[in-house]
Formats: sequence, C-alpha cells, structure tokens
Amino acid sequence: MTLRLMEQVLMETILMGVIFEAVRGLTEYGDTALDNVRVRDGSCEAGPTPVPPTPTPTEPTPPPVTEAICSIHGDPHYNTFDKQLHNFMGTCTYTLSKLCESNSSLPYFNVEAANEHRGSNTRVSYVQYVDVDVYDYRINLGKNRAVKIDGVSQVVPLTLAPGVNISFSGQYVVVATDFGLHVKFDGNHRAEITLPSTYMSKVCGICGNYNGHKADDFLNPDGEMEEDSASLGNSWQVYNDSSLPCVEGCVCDSRYLLYHDQCVPSQQCGCWHNGQHYPVGSEFWTDNSCSSKCTCPARGSKVQCFEASCPAGQYCGVQGGKPVCLEHSYGICHVHGDPHYNTFDKVTHNFMGNCTYTLAKVCSNTTSLPYFNVEAKNEHRGNTRVSYVREVLVEVYGQRIAILKQEKSQVLVNGVRQTLPVRAAGGAITVSKSGRYVVLETDFSLRVSYDTDHSVEVKVPTTYFNLTCGMCGNFNNRRDDEYMMPNGQQAADSNALGESWQVPDSDPSCGVPVPSPPCSAEEEELYKSDRFCGILTSRPSSFETCHSVINPQSYFDTCLYDLCALNGGQEFLCAALEAYADACQAAGVTLLPWRNATFCREFP
Repeated sequence: MTLRLMEQVLMETILMGVIFEAVRGLTEYGDTALDNVRVRDGSCEAGPTPVPPTPTPTEPTPPPVTEAICSIHGDPHYNTFDKQLHNFMGTCTYTLSKLCESNSSLPYFNVEAANEHRGSNTRVSYVQYVDVDVYDYRINLGKNRAVKIDGVSQVVPLTLAPGVNISFSGQYVVVATDFGLHVKFDGNHRAEITLPSTYMSKVCGICGNYNGHKADDFLNPDGEMEEDSASLGNSWQVYNDSSLPCVEGCVCDSRYLLYHDQCVPSQQCGCWHNGQHYPVGSEFWTDNSCSSKCTCPARGSKVQCFEASCPAGQYCGVQGGKPVCLEHSYGICHVHGDPHYNTFDKVTHNFMGNCTYTLAKVCSNTTSLPYFNVEAKNEHRGNTRVSYVREVLVEVYGQRIAILKQEKSQVLVNGVRQTLPVRAAGGAITVSKSGRYVVLETDFSLRVSYDTDHSVEVKVPTTYFNLTCGMCGNFNNRRDDEYMMPNGQQAADSNALGESWQVPDSDPSCGVPVPSPPCSAEEEELYKSDRFCGILTSRPSSFETCHSVINPQSYFDTCLYDLCALNGGQEFLCAALEAYADACQAAGVTLLPWRNATFCREFP
C-alpha cells in the first residue's frame, strides 16, 4: 500500500463496531518486523487462492456503524470485518483477531482458531476449536460446545471476574466481555467475532484491521500486503514451542510464561497437580466428594494436601466445573406437554414415547440416604405422534403411590384407592392437593407434583447431588452428560435415551411414534411471533419478571415444537405457557396475570 493510500485510509476512517466469525490463531507482535519471528511449516500450508484486488484511492467511505463481524464457516471461508472473503484451507492454528496497537489503553484480547481435516478429504479443513485470551484467561471453545478455562473443563453458563460471561445462545456457545467483544462457536465449524468500533484500525489477524476498507485486508504480521489468501493465512499461523523452563521468552504470548510445557499467565505461575495449574495461594478440592483439599504455597512448589470436608449445612457440589461447598437447595426436573423433559441440569429432551419411563431414582449403591423411584406412564390423546403423562408412580419407604390422570381427590396407595389428604409410612409421606397439583412430599424433602393432566415436577434436595439417574438426569450440574443410559453410556439422541429408561408394563402396544413433519417456513414464523410462542420471550410481557430467574428459551423451543406438531391449536399454546408459568412459580417468581376470559381461560 502506498503512503498516500495509507494516509487516505486513515482520513476516511469512521468509528464502527466489528463482529467476526472465526476460529483460533492470534499471536502477539510489536511495532517492528523484528518483534515477529515466524517459521513456516509447509505441511499445513494451503494452496493458492485469488489475488487481492488493487486498492484505489477513489473507494467510497463506508457509512458509520457501531460494530463489525468477522465470521468463519465451512471448509473454511473467512469473512473479515471489512467484508473481504478469504478461502483458506490450512490445518494449523491461526490468529483470527487481536489488539495490535502498541501502548493501547483498550483491554487486550486475542482470538485464535485451530483447523483440522475431517474424513478422507484432505483438500479442505474445518474449525476444530477456538481459543480466546482475555483478562489473563485462556478460554477454549471446543467441539460440541465444550468449554475449558485455563485447561479445566467448565459447566456453562458461568461468569469470570472481571467482565467475562460464557453462555449458550441458540446453536452457539458465546463468550461476552464488558468491553463489547463477543466470540461465538457452534462446536462444529462456524465461528463469529463481534468487535465494537473502539477497536477500529487497532486490530490485526486474518479478520483484518477493521478500518472500513477491504482492499488492505491482506496485511501480514509485518504490516506488508500478501499476494493472496493462502499466503495471508499462513502468515498468521501460531507457533507453540514448549521446550523451555518457566521463563519469559518468545514462545508464549505477551504476559504469559512457559511453565511445565504450558503457557500460563505470568502472575499465576504457581503449582501443578494432576496436569492442572493452580495459582500461588489457591485452594482446591481433589475429588468430587470434597474429602481432600490442597493448597499451592509458593511459585513452582508442590501442592500441600490434607483431609477436609464441607461445613455443616453445606454439600459438595460443582460450580464452574470444579468441586465446591454449596448451601443446600433443590434440583427441579419438569415434564410437560407432549412431553418435554427439562432435566435437573437444565437440558431439554423432546421424547414422545407412550410407555412407562423412569424419571428419577437413586442410583448409588453406597449412599445411606433414603431410596426413591419416580416413574411416569404416557399415553396418546387423539394424535398418535405425541403423548402425555397419564399416571405418576412414586416408590419410597416401601410404599408405591400412584397419582392418576383427572383424579384430584384420590390416589392409589399400594393399589388401594384413598381420599386426599393421605399419610403413609408413619407420616413420613404425605399426599395432598395444592392448587392445580396433587403433591407428594417426604420427610427428606423429596417433592413430586402432578396436575393430573400433563405437567409433572420432581423436586430433589441437593443431598442427592450426583446420586440420581433417569430421564431427569444425574443431577451433577453438568449439561454434557445428560444422555446417560442405565448402562452408563451416553445415548445418541433423546429417543434412544427415552427408550433406554422404559419400564416393563402391561401395555404391549406402547412405543415411540414417528416424528412429526417440520413446519412450513410461514407456519414457523407465525408460531414464533408474539401472538404465539413469542409471548414467552417478548418484552414487555407478563412473563418478563421471570426471565432473569428461568431462561425462557427452552420453553419457547418446546412451544414451537408442539405447535408445529399439533397444527397450532390454542390449547397447546396455553399448555406451553402454563408450563413456563409453573416453573416460575416453583422458583418463587410472581407473574403478572396472563390468562383472561378469551385467552387460556382456566377452568375449575
């Protein structure tokens, strides 16, 4: 680029924001070429691609925006912040975008993507994972939306201090910062980076410099223009050499030190235990029972471990992917509609089988806690493609109690019909009516509720943390193992999971129906609108006060599923809204009235 053109680019710069889709590959470089030593490895270079267009001084200035996007998708294609397309098939790790301005007062960030071949076709590559360096954290977004922080697996959502939130949004896992950087990865091949206009002309990488001009989006780390997209991509390859001790050097990014073959934040170069790094002064549990705790006393020393336990009134749980002592609370599994299973750990299964299935039971052979088992029997109602709960069975303290469809005043206790309220097992079990629900409670705080129509709630105290199994999951605060079958293996999908938890019964005709055909595009848009399922997510609305307590997205998704499967009947919409309202009420949230005389009227 000529000096005259560079001056013109600077003159024409307008503040705008940036979003980019990409995968991993960001490395630090300084003001001069000597700050960037690069070694090219021919084994992962891509072939030639079209040459960059020749910039012209008459290029019009783009309109101002507040952010820009860089995206990566497919095999892979890179769309820069300034809308230059690069087709680059390299299989190494590459810098997508990072702060490159020297002595900048802006927060530093670095986004890299690692690519890989898939299958027998070695001519193309796909994003394997994305790394984000921000606020001295290294956040790894992996396949199937798995997340690691500094090498430690995490449970999403989570918040890192200061100012970093990680959550799921649709098909993506998203890293959001308090300065406007957003990085998204679908766990398969598509990545996206959004950057605010404060970073305009201050970034570099395959995603470009975000200055509003795509003609100079072929700049390498030395600030020189590459001939084509392949040369550009190879110039941004990240090299990792892990052969040095814990010293500063050129092998780790700025503000990182190489320690025990890994790059760690310089101020946290502390202790290693079982392959994990721990900062000086930190304490951590070594197992998921919180029976042994270790500390890191000094930089480079061995950890010191000792026996310990959680204080009285607390239990050993998981938070941020690590064992911690937590105050006792509850896990709630909600079954509703036709039917949808919202597990203890907030994963939704859509499973239409009309047999009897285990919802939740105690699966540990070592616990001294009381045993319980909760099952649900489903049935078709007119439409054979969906099913609904017709009976809930609870086994506890040697009693078998059945709550039946449309029976709000009686239950079966060991096969004998009894009128509510009922006491059993010497008063350790009570069954009574509460609002729309028949509720079974035990003296150890198990609570099973059924509205005698379609909605079931299983509420389990955290004393049973990581001790349950069934359609409701294993209650371990992890979302990545919610397809656990009785044999301990992960099912391929929700149907396989449901069938694995089928309980033998006397109904030979039960089974899993053929899935319903998808909605048309027009029907789907209608059902997403505020006239239908959009009521759940819109603002303002009667449900808005619950959004910060219970994310409505899974209820919106199941509402859309039901209306598509059942041709949009209002009774099915009302059932979906009612399911979310019940979940909010169970969480202690008071909603504004959402029923009226002509919409979802509640009959006694």
